Order: sequence, then structure tokens, then C-alpha cells
Amino acid sequence: MLVLEYKVKGKQYQYNAIEDAIRTTQFIRNKVIRYWMDAPRELKIDKFALNKYSTELRSYFPFAAELNSMAVQSAAERGWSAISRFYDNCKCKKSGKKGYPRFQKDCHSVEYKTSGWKLHKTKRRITFTDKKGIGELKLLGKWDIQSYELKDIKRVRLIRRADGYYAQFCIGIDVVDIQPKTGNEIGLDVGIESFYTDSNGHHEPNLQFLRKAEKSIKHSQKRIYKKVKGSSGRKKARKLYAKKHLKGRGEAFAYKNYATNRQLNSANASPVRQRNEHAKRIARNVCKSNDLVAYEDLRVSNMVKNHCLAKSISDASWYLFRQWIEYFAVKFDKIAIAVAPHYTSQKCSSCGVIVKKSLSTRTHNCSCGSYLHRDTNAAINILNLAKNRELSEVVSEPCRTVETRGGHPQINATGVEATTLPGASLEKPSFDDECRIPSALARGVSNCYYFQYTVSYADASMNTLKTQSDNYFKKNWEIYQKVLANNCMEHREIYGVLHKLLTDYLPAPFSLLELGCGDASSSVQALLNTTVASYTGIDLSAAALEIAQGNMAQINCEQTFIQDDISKVVEELAENRKQSFDIVTTSFVLHHLSLAQKDKVIEQVFHLLKPKGVFVLIDIVCKEGEDREKFVNRYLENMRQNWTALSSQDMSMIENHISTYDFPETQTTLYQLAQKHNFIRFECLYKDTFESAQFLCLYK
Repeated sequence: MLVLEYKVKGKQYQYNAIEDAIRTTQFIRNKVIRYWMDAPRELKIDKFALNKYSTELRSYFPFAAELNSMAVQSAAERGWSAISRFYDNCKCKKSGKKGYPRFQKDCHSVEYKTSGWKLHKTKRRITFTDKKGIGELKLLGKWDIQSYELKDIKRVRLIRRADGYYAQFCIGIDVVDIQPKTGNEIGLDVGIESFYTDSNGHHEPNLQFLRKAEKSIKHSQKRIYKKVKGSSGRKKARKLYAKKHLKGRGEAFAYKNYATNRQLNSANASPVRQRNEHAKRIARNVCKSNDLVAYEDLRVSNMVKNHCLAKSISDASWYLFRQWIEYFAVKFDKIAIAVAPHYTSQKCSSCGVIVKKSLSTRTHNCSCGSYLHRDTNAAINILNLAKNRELSEVVSEPCRTVETRGGHPQINATGVEATTLPGASLEKPSFDDECRIPSALARGVSNCYYFQYTVSYADASMNTLKTQSDNYFKKNWEIYQKVLANNCMEHREIYGVLHKLLTDYLPAPFSLLELGCGDASSSVQALLNTTVASYTGIDLSAAALEIAQGNMAQINCEQTFIQDDISKVVEELAENRKQSFDIVTTSFVLHHLSLAQKDKVIEQVFHLLKPKGVFVLIDIVCKEGEDREKFVNRYLENMRQNWTALSSQDMSMIENHISTYDFPETQTTLYQLAQKHNFIRFECLYKDTFESAQFLCLYK
């Protein structure tokens, strides 16, 4: 998601109308929170119930009806966001307060979706068309929004800040700007004496924006209390003080503020905006000039409990710097890895001996002859920790959580998993990993649930697996039909996109290989009225293939069906090089494989494709920064709310399978695997409603 921000200029009556819209948004949010609080437990209020209630509010309150219907729905979603966060904290047994939803008193924004606004043809003015009377506003800023299509603008927000009103455009595109490889690696040690010290010995100065502005801020605060309460002078003094504390944005996404185009050393710029621009500029330069960036996984919230250093730590804004590094690592296709900070300052980077030193000791002097600034020594240790990470441990764990030397059992690698460090290779998994899911059985059944094998490859013959897969396919046929009939996983939309791809991208007669074809019922709909010349379907279940042959009878092309393990067949086809395909498809299959198996399949598919061929990968995908546990909880919650046509027994079986056998990757990880095996382009053509499934295309 890309967010572009402009300052808006209008007349006073327009600003009053914006304020009215913001107050209405706050009213709707608080109303749905109250509705959730008062509702009996049996009703099981969810997001859709709150949206429905917000629609009813529009009929009760005329001022709510004046606000665009989608903006009202967006306000209700804010209420649900607070509720769902509370539920999530309770489920994961978060220590301390769980964040029970509270009523909002200081709303600063109103959010429109795809209606209620209209851009001028010059895209330098925006008109809000609901009955609030906001009208046409002028957009001030340097962003070139003309380069984006209107259909890509998913949301428009109006935000009130101390220095005026702003419009944000949320654009639904992936921010990718792949930079050439430099071959450089760098470790960063953040601090107070210097903003950061790198492993090359460079010390970035700490500009201490708050310290420099502190006198001016205190002076403006004192002026408030010298004015009479309720007077216009006091209001002006409060406004001036608010501008001194003006909040910028620190999120790790592309962002540019009209008011932040001043120089960083400007006396009028707020410390928050100065820090944001400084962190963004430095992080961008670091990520652009290095292929690997290693930094400390610091718990800043715990460190600021030291009251002697709290102000200095907050002023340095280490976490904001980390967010921007992680953002630019994704954007530039670079590697950013957070490592445990334990003993990085005490340990000698040359010989590994622990050299005790107090915080006041600023040099590292070891008996081996190493004499360095303590922060430079720490930065080298941080880089070494990132480079020496045990890749085999990353592959073997479903969530790829790794303990580095020193402690924190997490790897916060954004943009790249640790398994793709330069020079690293994906090791072949153990038998335990291999037999987790040998292959997808039948698409249809395989869309939600695969056979839960209790025997390993070492103990079971392929005939045994084929027989068991047939039994499982027949057992779950009715459940699969319910899933398809109710479009639970959005098959209609997904295969509509596939049909368009087949007709637009492959207009000439083409050959198609489908991995885990199942009964091919959905594929048939995508292949109708296309120029398909040959179709090859692979599946382990004979029962599924028998049905697939009947379904494919309506497609006039050469057809081949292979009953075998897809990994085995793909490997044989790739080795023989006797047959190649224009397009290879797989649907909800790869997320059951280990990372090493996914890597191997993608590599083999590349060799099976003809020049300019495409690998269509339809699968569930984690959000960036989301681990497996969070994904499973989110997915199951969506299922419980929306898969109402299935019985409790059906749901129980599906939930058990997902909790045990689903191991999805992030889109970034799949992109890196594609790039590793020389696919020239990576594209996402469709995301489902709940951002759980994606239609990905890898072009050769």
C-alpha cells in the first residue's frame, strides 16, 4: 500500500464541513462500540453486524445520513478494529491490560472508500460529493498522482492537524524499486553519542532535534498560562504550542508531507517531523548502498524505563529508524535482519573473547591486539551474527524462528528471509519435513484440507499413499462441494482472473500443466472459450482424476492425466527436458510444503516453462511481518464469521487441518524465490477479501 499526502486549501465553511464529517465519524465509531458492549453474548457481534448497524444509524440520525455510506462503513470498521484487537490480546493471553475498547474523544480524520469523492481531471483538486458540503478542495504537494489510475485509489482520508488539513490517498500497489546489487554488507549499532555507528567505522551524528527545540517548546507552553481562559489569545497560544508538537508520520510506508519539505535544521520545523525525515533519509541511503543490513533487535519500550536516558533514547528515535530500514529493504529488494543485542559490545569482534566494560568506557581494547571504538566493535559483531545465522534451522522450522547467539528467539528479517543470505543454499529437509505433506491430493479437497499422513516416506509405499488419498478424497467430497457452492474461498473470482489471463496473455494455442488438479471443476470454467491445445493434470488421487476426466470432456484439446506425487513428476519432467509448457498452474498446494520444497518446485517449474511462459501460483499468503500463529488465528476467525453454510463438524475438521498443516509464506519470500530462479517479473493479479489468498504470476 502506498500513501500519498497533500495539504488541502479551502474556505472556512469547507473546513467547518470537514470538522462536521470528522465528528460524525467519531459518533458512528462510538455508537458501534456501545452497540457491541450492550449486545448479549449470544448475538456474537462481528464486523458485518456492526456494518449493518451503522446503516441503521443513518436512518435514525440525519447528520449521519449526510455522510457518504462508505465513509460511515469505514467509521464502523474503526470500531471493529478496536474490538478485534481486544479479542486478539485476550486469545494470546497478553500480559497486563488487554485494551478493552474505549470511546473516542479526539478523532482527527474521516475516511472515504471508493465513492463520495471525485478527482478533477488535472488531479490537483478533489471534490467531495456527499451532503456534508465539503465541496472542492485544492491539493498542495509535489506528488505526481497523475501516474496512478483512479481504480488503484482504494481510500481517501481527510486529516486535521495543528497546521491545517491534509488529504491522504491510499493506493493499492506494491512499492518495489529493485536496486542493483552492490556486494556491500553493513552492521549498525544505534546509540546516543552517535545516531548509529556502522561496521566500517563511520559515526552518523545524533542531531538531537528535541533538545534543540526544547527551549522554544517550553516558552510557547508558558505563554498559554499567561492568557485569560477562554480568550482568543489563549486559543492562539494553544495553537502555536500544538504546532511545536506537531506529529508527523513514522510508519514504514512511502510517505511525503507537504510541511516536511523544509530543511531539517529549520527553526520552525517540529522535532517529530525532523526526526522522521532524518530517519527516512539515512535509512534510504543505508539500504540503497548495501545488500545486507544487520541491526539490533532492541526492546526500546523497556529501555526508556531508565529515566536518566529516556528523553535521549526517545529523541534518537531508534525504532522509527528500524521501521524505515525494514520498509526500504522490501522496496529495494535488500536483506535486513534484526539480531539479538546481547554481548555485542562486550565480545571482541576479532577473537570472540568477552571483554567487560562499563557504559562510560568508549573503547574496546582486547589482549589479542584489537583496539576499536566500542560501537564499531558492536557493529561488527552484529554483522557477524547476521551472516552466521544457521540456515538449516530456518528451513526446518515452519515459522522459521531462529535463536541467535545471545537470546531473542526471533528473526525479524524484512524484505528477505534469512534463508536467502548471499551464498546460502536451501538445504534438503529431513524425512520429518518431507512427509509433513508429501503432495497436494486433489484440488477441491486440496483447497482446504489434505490427507493427514501418519506414515513417512520411509515406511509407506506410493501405492499405499494413493489408496489413502482416494479414501480421503471421497470422504471429503461433500464438504468440498459446499465450499465451492458458497464461494467460500472466492473460486469464482480467482478462476475468472485465470480465464482473463489465458485469453489476454496467451491468445495463441497454448499448453497447460496443472499441479494438484483434483477434479478440475474450477479449471474447466477457466479453460472454456480459450485456445488451449494440450492439458496435463497431475494428482495423487485416482478418484479425483476420474472425475477430472469427465469434467474436462467439454474442453476440446489433447489431455493427459498422471496419478503420482507432483514433486516426483515435476522433477522427472524437469530432468528429461522433453516436454515444456506455456503455463503451469497450482492452486492452494505449495503452502503445505517446507520452504526448501517450495524452492525446489519453483526451480523445477522454471525449467518446465517455455520462453515467456508463466507460472500461476494461487495460494494462501501471510501478510508482511505476520508469523504463522497470527495468520492461522486470522484465517480461522474469518472462516468462523463467513463460512456459515458449513456444519460445526465440517468446520472442526477444516480448522484442525489448517492449524496443523498450513505453512504459508509472505509475498516477499515467494518473490525472492522467484527472483533467485531467474523469473524476470513477479505480479499479483488478485487478493481475496480477507487478504489471505493471492493470485501470483511468475513470468519467465
